[in-house]
Amino acid sequence: MSEEAMNNEQILSTLKKIRENKNIDEIAGLILNIISLTGLTVDEVASINYYTMKETLNAKHNKEFMKEKLKIDMTKLGPEGIFQVQRALLSTYHEKIK
Repeated sequence: MSEEAMNNEQILSTLKKIRENKNIDEIAGLILNIISLTGLTVDEVASINYYTMKETLNAKHNKEFMKEKLKIDMTKLGPEGIFQVQRALLSTYHEKIK
């Protein structure tokens, strides 16, 4: 087995473990490693954070949930609206883990 194949196997194994455990600290650590390895600047990280939240909220199941349960039409939200939804979700999560 080539070194690259072994490296890919290790990466896939780590990702499977993280997915099974949903360990937020491990996921954040992995993301920080990617940020560090790629040399992203803070404005680039902010852009990726926004893009990730926007795409996640616009996934079909999340978009339907937001519309049906919270009466929020994700197609009408701009950056400020998405930040407000993210703020509310973060506050809820923070309270849950206290």
